[in-house]
Amino acid sequence: MSSLRATVPAEAYFTQEALVDIQINADYFRHLPGIMTGIGIIGTFSGLVWGLHSFSAIAAAESLGPLLKEVTSAFIGSGVAIFAAICITFWEKITLNRCYKLVEELHNTIDSLFATGAGEEYLARLVLASEKNSTHTAALKDALIEDLKTLMNDVADKHISAQANQSAALAGQISDAIKNSLEEPFKELGGIVRTASGNQGEQVSGLLENLLTAFMAKIDDTFGQQLAGINAAIQKSSDSMTLVQEAMSRLIGDIANAGQSAASEMSSKLEESMSKAALAQEKMNEQMREFVNELRDLIISQQNESKSALDEAMKLVLTQLQEAISSIASERSNQIAQDRERTNTLSVETKALYGGLSENINKLIEDIKVVTFKTEENINLLQKSSSSAISGMNDGALVMKEAAEKFTVAGKSVTGVLENSKLLGDQITQTATALQSTSNTVRQAFDQYDRTRKETQEYVVSLQALIENAKKESGIGSRMISDLERILASLETAEKQSVDYLDNVNNVLKGTFETFGSEMVEQVKNVSVANDKILTNSLGALQGAVESMIAAVARIRRPE
Repeated sequence: MSSLRATVPAEAYFTQEALVDIQINADYFRHLPGIMTGIGIIGTFSGLVWGLHSFSAIAAAESLGPLLKEVTSAFIGSGVAIFAAICITFWEKITLNRCYKLVEELHNTIDSLFATGAGEEYLARLVLASEKNSTHTAALKDALIEDLKTLMNDVADKHISAQANQSAALAGQISDAIKNSLEEPFKELGGIVRTASGNQGEQVSGLLENLLTAFMAKIDDTFGQQLAGINAAIQKSSDSMTLVQEAMSRLIGDIANAGQSAASEMSSKLEESMSKAALAQEKMNEQMREFVNELRDLIISQQNESKSALDEAMKLVLTQLQEAISSIASERSNQIAQDRERTNTLSVETKALYGGLSENINKLIEDIKVVTFKTEENINLLQKSSSSAISGMNDGALVMKEAAEKFTVAGKSVTGVLENSKLLGDQITQTATALQSTSNTVRQAFDQYDRTRKETQEYVVSLQALIENAKKESGIGSRMISDLERILASLETAEKQSVDYLDNVNNVLKGTFETFGSEMVEQVKNVSVANDKILTNSLGALQGAVESMIAAVARIRRPE
């Protein structure tokens, strides 16, 4: 037995509840005195009731003896029950204390059989294991660092050599591709330069520019993707090396933290078990003290609670009754004051409504007259603007037609065609300017009309709302309402007529613009055809003159 040690005290397994309370049925004997006291109280009141039941006020002398007898027997029975409760309580406490002493002696006997101190030995072993673990962790860290250093150097050397080889191969491919791509185009360029003469410098420049553009695009298509792939591969290699380094750092940190966490965890568990044992003993002592105090306080509190409950109930009833009466009185007073204020406010608002309604109707009628007059003016202005725009477009079309005819007549020679084309461009510019100003005038007229139409709609909405309010609140006569509705209908009719007129104007303008555009396109086509014919004839004549010159030169060289 000397080799065995105790880790927890014996009271953790051999508790007082399991060894004493359950075996002797302590809960029953703990509540039995209360039951006996209740029986004594019931017997007392029963004897009083039976004695009073047999008592008669008429024969007081004869019935007084039985009453006293019943009362005496009732009090004797109550006293016997209370005495029995006292005896049971005394016997129960003595028995419990004796049993608890025996349990405590059992705990001490069991604890004396086994030596304690398992916690100290375990802590010593734990410290030794932690020291060994830290030593192994340091050695493992050094070995991992050396291996990682060697691995990183090998990977870096391989990466550098692979990149150098790839760069050399890429340079060779680029030089071969440049040579193969430029050899033939430069030959063609030399032939073109040798055969070019006179005013062909611009063509050579354009051809060279196109050639260089195609060359740059081909280089970009050939090597751009390879360079991008190489850069991506290099970036991936760097990222993978970074990830390996971070993973090794985390592994070393986890290994170092594992030993520390194991030692701290075992220490905390041992401290927790010892603190739990001390807390269990303290808790049992505290429960015993609390039981004695609760038993004493319960008897006192039951007497005080019955008296205080009755006093509080009476006070609460009186307070609630007083608050209800005062609340009813205040609510009635507030209601009377609110009714008086509501009546005064209603009378004032009714007077103000009648006065303001007549003013608003007069003002609205004046505003409707002004809006109607403005609408008529805008419609007249729109008619004038539309007429002037149509006449301006017709004049522009006539000018364009005359210019096109003059341009056709003047197309007999290249010089005359160019001069007339310049004149035609000036006339077209002037016509476009006139059309732009006309369209701006029409747009301004439309904007003016839109603003007027929006104002009219706002007035119509205000008038409708005013009519509805007048119908609901003030009871205006049917004649005034019919006049307002008639005015509203006339405004809506005028607005509809204006919209129809504007639609017609838009249709006329659209047709005029389409006709003008088609005629202008036709004239331009005719001018272009005439110019092509003149240029073709001129080139043919020039070609014949050149051939004649070549033939003359050939004839001159033959005699030599």
